[in-house]
Amino acid sequence: MICANLRKRLPWVVFLALLVYYIILVFLSEGTVGGADDLNHYRYARYAFSQPHFFVYHWGKPLFTTLAAPFAQFGFNGVRLFNVICGLLAAYFTFRISRHLCFDMPLVSVFLVAFSPLYAVMMLTGMTEILFSLVLVLSIFLFLKERFFLSAILLSFLSFARTEGIVILPLFALALAWRGKWTAIPLLLSGFVFYSLAGYLHYHDILWVIHEMPYKGGKELYGSGELLHYVKASKYIFGIPLVVLMGAGILVSLWKAARGNKTERRSVTEEWLVVYAPFLVYFAAHSYVWWKGTGNSVGLIRVMAAIIPSAALLGMKGLNGILSLLPEKKWLTYGLGTALAITVCLMPHRMYSLPVPPGPTQQLVKEASEWLMASPYAGKKLYYYDPFFWFFMKLNPYDASKVHGLVPDRGHPEKGISEGEIVLWDAHFSPNEGHLPLERMMNNPSFRLLKFFRPETPFQVLGGYDYAIYLFQRSSPDSLRDNYRILEEMSFVEENIHEWQILMPEEFETTSIGESRPDKPSRSGNHSLEVGPEKEFTVLLCKETGEISSEQNIELHILVYVFFQENVSLPGKVYLVTSLDHRKKTCRYASIDIGKEYRDVNGWQPVEMRVKLRGIRSGKNILKVYVWNKGKQSLWLDDIKVSFTEIS
Repeated sequence: MICANLRKRLPWVVFLALLVYYIILVFLSEGTVGGADDLNHYRYARYAFSQPHFFVYHWGKPLFTTLAAPFAQFGFNGVRLFNVICGLLAAYFTFRISRHLCFDMPLVSVFLVAFSPLYAVMMLTGMTEILFSLVLVLSIFLFLKERFFLSAILLSFLSFARTEGIVILPLFALALAWRGKWTAIPLLLSGFVFYSLAGYLHYHDILWVIHEMPYKGGKELYGSGELLHYVKASKYIFGIPLVVLMGAGILVSLWKAARGNKTERRSVTEEWLVVYAPFLVYFAAHSYVWWKGTGNSVGLIRVMAAIIPSAALLGMKGLNGILSLLPEKKWLTYGLGTALAITVCLMPHRMYSLPVPPGPTQQLVKEASEWLMASPYAGKKLYYYDPFFWFFMKLNPYDASKVHGLVPDRGHPEKGISEGEIVLWDAHFSPNEGHLPLERMMNNPSFRLLKFFRPETPFQVLGGYDYAIYLFQRSSPDSLRDNYRILEEMSFVEENIHEWQILMPEEFETTSIGESRPDKPSRSGNHSLEVGPEKEFTVLLCKETGEISSEQNIELHILVYVFFQENVSLPGKVYLVTSLDHRKKTCRYASIDIGKEYRDVNGWQPVEMRVKLRGIRSGKNILKVYVWNKGKQSLWLDDIKVSFTEIS
């Protein structure tokens, strides 16, 4: 009697414990793995009641915006709590499906969902994948319970939680046809019809769902990758235990289909169409679009959180097959299930940081925001690209008197911005989604550089840019203003604060490096260093490490100004290289493509490089800085400065 009561109440105890656990994580997590997209989904939900068109805004996902809007009124953590509730409900219906399919130890399915590494961290975001997973698994549950009409109606809204849900609709259409439920198939269009009518009031276009589709870009901006990209990332998505169980689930299904009778094969086919195929089709679709570089795919693994419940059910199929091979002893079954549950619970902590810390871009945006709020420029109207700016400064992004997303005219950013107002340029969103390169701000006489922020450990973001934040103020046009000189002076002050030592200042007026030319472009003085297509390597610095520092570890900073020949429209494959050689063999190597960094062919542009070198005193090491002109371009260098600081 006690055991029966325990089995009955244990699931509720587990769900209550999970709810408490994830609520604690929500309030302890300063960061989020969703990035700026996370803030945007929160923004649309938070302000949907004052901006009603957000309820039918395609990118924001109308179903998510509608359901999350009440929670968003309590702040960002309100939206994260919404996702925790959705995630645990998805785990609950996965548990109910496991019992319906008569799987042994169905409670294990709860842990396979709630502690799948990716799912665990995505529940702590404001992203749409978790709601998608709930709609999908609830649709599966209703279908298995033979509530076909309700299942079809619910599933029809799946693509309004995430657009790619449309690839799953044909599976359910086939399953309904398989069951002979022909009248339920048209109901798979219910969501489309509903939102077409609702959105018509705003767009005045009955086909706005199609015409306003936001994913029309390609590899030009977001790139492409390997077909097996998501397969290789499986351990970070599902965790090794679930990957193994899914493999077993596929083998069990094949064995049953091969050995079973006609009725069993029919049952296996229907089970696959509804329960497991959604995972495989969704996984394959994302793999394909990333491989082909279509549909604005960035190759982010977080999208796979949407089909974790379906994957967990396939894993339960595999676990059930494994348990059937073991001796029928309860202690062995429960022992294996308990060990599996404990192992799965540890997986997120091994793969990710929980609670979630702020990411490197979030940290720098927060630093820049705090500086601005404490500066004399506080209260000035802001133009931003990264939504974390308005979030950290606690601004209403729709208060036009204080903040505005994007500059009004990216070709001429000074237009539409009043004197004294501030533009916040970041290396991720501004040049990519915003199409506003840094040079357009730096070379604009109507803007003055106020401050720049760089992370302590350099890293690159979309487009190959080194991440940084620049704060500009709109001012009276001044043709003599040189924002690059201002940046150089700021960098010098920063370097002095960190006790940087100059290794090499070179203006090429009198030099032993190559041949400086007085009849060619120069940034300062009368000479610059010519790097022609006939010379593949130009060594700028070559020193023994013993001449540099007595310490083991240093950070190197290189700043050089570059001028490309004007008829070179797309410079590339010209690398600024740092190497550390030991006994004529390279043991450290870092490079950046000057051609990528270079954006304006009509003037001198700075190229910077920061490299951390560790263990430099192991033997007689040689430090080299050089230009590798692999692309045989014509360019000139001037005003190079190489400096270093000792680090721990």
